[in-house]
Amino acid sequence: MYAIHNIALSMFNQNAEERDQTLELIPGLQGIKINDLPNEVLMDNQESPLAHMVYNMALNLQRATAVVINSFEEIDPAITTDLKSKFKKFLNVSSSPLISTSKKSTSTDENDECLSWLDKQDSASVVYISFGTVTSPPLDEMVALAEALEAIKVPFLWSLRDHARKLLPDGFMDRASKSHGKFVAWAPQVLVLAHSAIGVFVTHCGWNSILESISHGVPMLCRPYFGDQKLNSWKVQDGWRIGLKIEGGVFTKNGTINAIQHILSSDKGKTIRENVQELRAKASDAVTPNGSSTRNFEELFQVITKS
Repeated sequence: MYAIHNIALSMFNQNAEERDQTLELIPGLQGIKINDLPNEVLMDNQESPLAHMVYNMALNLQRATAVVINSFEEIDPAITTDLKSKFKKFLNVSSSPLISTSKKSTSTDENDECLSWLDKQDSASVVYISFGTVTSPPLDEMVALAEALEAIKVPFLWSLRDHARKLLPDGFMDRASKSHGKFVAWAPQVLVLAHSAIGVFVTHCGWNSILESISHGVPMLCRPYFGDQKLNSWKVQDGWRIGLKIEGGVFTKNGTINAIQHILSSDKGKTIRENVQELRAKASDAVTPNGSSTRNFEELFQVITKS
């Protein structure tokens, strides 16, 4: 979870008004609002499982021989520098850019169904939608998202489990499938994000999805739900400037239309796409033979073999 170890070093007990204040005390997260932090690390929510995990992490991290995270140093140099000063060894070992994107080596019916449909779409034109395996938007947001996709008629690929399909407006799936939409129960996400047709990833901002999107240069439209997802979405929009948070924090028809069009066709969207390509290049460099993630992995190997 992105930077959760750093937040674990200082929890906050704030009322609603104070939570709108910005924080400057966390290196690499200057300007973040208290309200953008995970609810589970605030002092008034100590009973949640994540709160207990973070608290115990704060107590024990400095005893660790090495702290290893799924990231790469260049994504946030200030955070890396700060945490290297706090722990015996702080190692970023993400290998996300190395994940195979070969159609042949991973060919399945699901893969072929998604990829053959994407092959027919224009470059950087498709909205890919996936909220992971744990959460789905509530009914009103599912309706708003569907209405937005139907209104703007952009091609979309939606990874949507069967139980969530019942939340869509009557007839929407049939109408969209005949014109500009594709629904699948499961999508090979790495292969999808690697496809040239993908223009934006609508995501819950889980950390694996963030890394996969960066590694393939895809801008994001963020609708976080819990845990580190709020913090991740703040970094996407305000830290790295490689995507947008959905307006007001929830899907509305107009807000979703504006955000998708913004990323796909506006001047600001062009800047977002350029920014994510720059970060993609840094992620790729990190796993070269002399890259930071490669060196960190080799150091981790030495730690393990000597223990």
